[in-house]
Amino acid sequence: MIITWVVGWCWRCETDEVPVTWLGPVQTEMYGTGPFFVCEACLERLEALVYAYNRQVDQWA
Repeated sequence: MIITWVVGWCWRCETDEVPVTWLGPVQTEMYGTGPFFVCEACLERLEALVYAYNRQVDQWA
C-alpha cells in the first residue's frame, strides 16, 4: 500500500501543520462522517493497537 502524506491536522493527537495521511471516513452518531487523518506517530500507534488486537483474536481461535 502506498501512503500519501499531506500537511494538515492530525485527528488523533490534534497536532497541526504536520504530515498526515487519510485512513478513511469516521462516523459519529450525532454529526455524521468526516475524513480521518493521522500523523506518522499516531499511525504507528494505531498499527500497534491493531497488531495487539489481532494477536489476541488469534489466541481465542
